[in-house]
Amino acid sequence: MVIKCVTKVEVETLQREAQRTLSNDYNVHVTMLRCPRLKIVDVTPEISLDNIEDDLRRQNSYILESDYLKVVFVRNHSNKNTKTIFLECSSELFHKCVRKGRVYLQWQNCRIFEDITVPRCYKCQGYNHKRTDCKNSSVCGYCMDGHETEQCSKHFKRCANCTSAKSKYKKNYDAAHEVNDPACPSYKYMLDVVRSKIDYGKQ
Repeated sequence: MVIKCVTKVEVETLQREAQRTLSNDYNVHVTMLRCPRLKIVDVTPEISLDNIEDDLRRQNSYILESDYLKVVFVRNHSNKNTKTIFLECSSELFHKCVRKGRVYLQWQNCRIFEDITVPRCYKCQGYNHKRTDCKNSSVCGYCMDGHETEQCSKHFKRCANCTSAKSKYKKNYDAAHEVNDPACPSYKYMLDVVRSKIDYGKQ
């Protein structure tokens, strides 16, 4: 059983009462939410990657010294000759950055977005595992037939995940779309699951 609380006080009270009233047959533990993440996109190669956090604080007045901010990864895009900078931050700073939509970084005015992904296998189209770890049969991400998505020549769309959800969980999902459709009901459900594990603070 999973119970979600709004405040830290509620968490501590629930944990204390559960441990007091339940028998030793039950384990009670608190799941820690992870910090939200951001990505700064289309960063040009001329931008120095040294002291990015300091540069962001110095050049953007809404990023305070007290705000938690950490660069976790930088991805190079050789085909576009740009970089994407991935950041971890506090919930307060996350909301400020998303509202602003842009940050100054050295001499560039960059776009900034939430970095959130739902892991999906490109072999079977299922969630929460990678193709390299997949033991399932190939499923087309476009029509759901048993072939690689790149080999599809069909003229209709059928989502494997929504079809499965309708069959297994009796969901009333429309499956007439490809699996990577951003409006896919199964994808939106999994996105909510991912968001439930992130500390967005009070909005």
